[in-house]
Amino acid sequence: MKILLTGATGTFGQAFLRYALRDNLNILNRSVSKLAAFARSESRLALLTSQYKDCDAFRPFLGDVRDEARLRDACRGMDVVIHAAALKRVDGGAYNPTEMHKTNVQGSINVAEASRSMGVKKVLLLSSDKAVASINTYGGSKYQAENCLRELNTYS
Repeated sequence: MKILLTGATGTFGQAFLRYALRDNLNILNRSVSKLAAFARSESRLALLTSQYKDCDAFRPFLGDVRDEARLRDACRGMDVVIHAAALKRVDGGAYNPTEMHKTNVQGSINVAEASRSMGVKKVLLLSSDKAVASINTYGGSKYQAENCLRELNTYS
């Protein structure tokens, strides 16, 4: 199985990498032959790269979900995309709603479009409990991302 993980340097991303690459190289009874860690933080990706330098399945991939062309490159040959990249700070979203929209909503659409165009079989979006009856920019952006991916899924 070949997996692309967006948001690889975040809390979920790091935990997933640890589980998949160190603790259990077998996910859903399929071995992981490649796990591409997609992230926009060069320094944090470098730390992951040094941490998994001896793991043949690990592939660092510098990029931003706002860049659909870069996502297409990352999706090439992948079976599954786990989309965990997002701006998550509620206070940051309140002061920077357009940036949160660009990453959380448009970035999710870019992930879905790139995945579809490159023949990825499954895309998993991580959302938030704050998307339910959302009262802040973060929750609203995750709610929109869910709806957009749900709509795009109907075209598959």
